[in-house]
Amino acid sequence: MTAFLLTAAALALATMFLTLRPLVFARGFARPTKTLLGGALAIPVAASLMYLGLGNPSALGEHAAQDPQQAEVEKMVADFAAKMAANPGDAKGWALLARSYKVMGRAADAAQAYEKAMPAIKDDAGELANYADSAGSVAGGNLQGKPAQLIEQALKVDPNHPMALWLSGTVSLQRKDYDRAVATWEKLQKLLPADGDDAREIRGALADARARAGKPALPVEAPVQTAAAAAPSGSSVSGTVELAASVKANARPDDIVMIIARPIGTRMPVAVMRARVAELPLKFTLDDSLAMSPQARISGVAEVEVEARVSKTGQAKAEAGDLVSAVQTVKVGASGLKVAVDTVR
Repeated sequence: MTAFLLTAAALALATMFLTLRPLVFARGFARPTKTLLGGALAIPVAASLMYLGLGNPSALGEHAAQDPQQAEVEKMVADFAAKMAANPGDAKGWALLARSYKVMGRAADAAQAYEKAMPAIKDDAGELANYADSAGSVAGGNLQGKPAQLIEQALKVDPNHPMALWLSGTVSLQRKDYDRAVATWEKLQKLLPADGDDAREIRGALADARARAGKPALPVEAPVQTAAAAAPSGSSVSGTVELAASVKANARPDDIVMIIARPIGTRMPVAVMRARVAELPLKFTLDDSLAMSPQARISGVAEVEVEARVSKTGQAKAEAGDLVSAVQTVKVGASGLKVAVDTVR
């Protein structure tokens, strides 16, 4: 029994490590789920230890000082999974194992573990949302059916749960109920800190949903500028984006195209333009009108990384199966760029 508890405690710490590491080191334009998931998955280790019956706060400091390597973490998870197979009725244990699988990107295993954990998570909005997200990943990003039912259940438990609201809006988007997607994400937007990454990123998703719903685009809230502070001329990047013949079979006319400009070495875009595959080849201009935040504008940087991506789900986060271009580093003011979407992610 002691070995079981120690393995589970180490697993809780390793899960926290794997949860935090992507948030620190990840690059790329991530959908809000990335940070919203952080709150759902980063279960306090002390709580895990309490459940496991160790009751030893000093052990937390000893283990937290260690830096688990990937192979060690995977072995912990495998060992814990073997022990759970011998304790199939431990719903809380299955929930812990499911969280670990989810952080590791093992969506199918996470979904199976979450199903066994249902008695322990049926009134937990965060875990229900995690289960829905895992089940949706197994279905290639499709949230219809069981994932949608789990999302509805999560929102009954907590109507204001951020991740559940994000996923609910995605369900509506996939159903082409764009008005409902807009309403859901506008509700979510009001719950988020206005200057946080989540709020900035959901603005892009909202802009896409509003466009699909035939609603006018909301203006970018801009600070008052003096003539001296106005954006200098040439504060844009322009060119043409096209879909290479080698990947055309992988795209549908309604798939979303995102042309993105980021400052070098950061993940927060300074301009994002959205279109549909049917519009390609497309001339684009990335300027301050496409900013996601008044504090992050292309006119405020000298160089940017420009890339294009085709998303089947319309999500801001890059996913397997997306079509991507090479990243080009250019000076702001550059024109005539040729951006070719030619690789399957």
